[in-house]
Amino acid sequence: MNTAILTKSEIRRQTLARRDELPELLHVAYSRLIRNATIELIDSLGMKSVHCYLSYRSEVSTSGLIADLIDNGVTVIVPVVRRIEGVEVMEHALLKDPAVLTSGAYGIPEPANAEIVTSLSVDAVILPVAAFDGFGNRIGYGKGFYDRFLHTLPRNVQRIGLAYSVQEVDQLPHEPHDEKLAMIVTEQGITFASMQ
Repeated sequence: MNTAILTKSEIRRQTLARRDELPELLHVAYSRLIRNATIELIDSLGMKSVHCYLSYRSEVSTSGLIADLIDNGVTVIVPVVRRIEGVEVMEHALLKDPAVLTSGAYGIPEPANAEIVTSLSVDAVILPVAAFDGFGNRIGYGKGFYDRFLHTLPRNVQRIGLAYSVQEVDQLPHEPHDEKLAMIVTEQGITFASMQ
C-alpha cells in the first residue's frame, strides 16, 4: 500500500478493515503460528517477565500465548485502562489466572480484581498493532497509551508487535514521540526492524 499521502487515521482504517476481513479460520491459524514464533523468541532470549496485551475483536489472539508464558514460568503483566481524575491512563496488572477475566474499558479484557503493579520491570512488551512497516514504525488505535508507556521504559526492553501480514504498509508517517518496535511477529515469521 502506498501510504505517502495518507494520514495515520486513513491508514489505520484501511489496515484494520483488511484485518477484519480475514476469515475466522485464518485468524485462528495465523494466531497459532504467531503464538509459536513468539514463544520460541521469548524462550531463546531467556525472558522472565513480559508485558502483554489481552486481545479482543480481530487482534492477533494472545490467550494461548499468555497461557504458554505462564506455564513456562514467565511473569505476565497486562494493561488495564482506568479513568483517574477524568483522564484515561494505562495501568499495569499482574495476570495470575488468564481464565478469570472481566470486560474493561472499550470492552478490552482485563483481570478480575486486578492487582495493579506500581514498580514495573519487564524484559519485553508485546503490543497490538493496527499497521506497521519494516522500519519499526507502528500505528496503534490513536490513544497514545503505548507510546507514553514505552517512552518510560529502558531501551533494552524489547518492543514486540503482533500483527497479520495484511497490516503491513510500505512506510508509515511517524512523529518524534512515536516509539519504534524492535521486531514484529506475523504468521510469516519474525521481522527485525530496519532502523532508519
